[in-house]
Amino acid sequence: MQSTILSGKRVLVSGGSMTLRKSVAQGLIDEGAQVTNDTRACRDTPSPRAADLFGFATQQMGAVDIFVYLLTSIEEPERITDLTLEQYDFIVRERVKTPFFLLQQAAKHVSEHGRIVLVLTANHNAGVANAGADAAVRTFARVLTREIGARGITVNVVSGGRTESCDVVSLVLLLTGEEGRWINGQTLVAAETAVA
Repeated sequence: MQSTILSGKRVLVSGGSMTLRKSVAQGLIDEGAQVTNDTRACRDTPSPRAADLFGFATQQMGAVDIFVYLLTSIEEPERITDLTLEQYDFIVRERVKTPFFLLQQAAKHVSEHGRIVLVLTANHNAGVANAGADAAVRTFARVLTREIGARGITVNVVSGGRTESCDVVSLVLLLTGEEGRWINGQTLVAAETAVA
């Protein structure tokens, strides 16, 4: 008998590579969730685009119970002295500013007892700026737990290492399922095994 631990849950999945986004979405669907897999980015004006993202999901399926956002590291020079201001600004916009506004909107739109999961994946050319962005995102998640914890909403981070991993999907399912209510403000690290 197929498990349906997320039966009736409405999930918004966004960001990341198409491969990982589809894997995460399919894992959620297999567990009974209704998933809106949104491919739109929030690059130009993150704050209003973040609001649009949740507005679109609400129109498609009603209130969002679970929000999963996938962040992929951006290539940068190996040495900090070679990182240009333009490269730094791009990384900060994509991997700090955009997640901040998405978390802000998620806090307003995710239903009570819902789940927010951020997935951090790295590449082989991810350096100090990406590491700083990851630290910022983990801090945002921990702080947000204090603001919305009373509504029973959990906020967690999955760190996917340098490869897109089957274990990322397993950890997302753990955090979004019923047992995930006991985990809040944490970063779970996935093993580095390739997606099948």
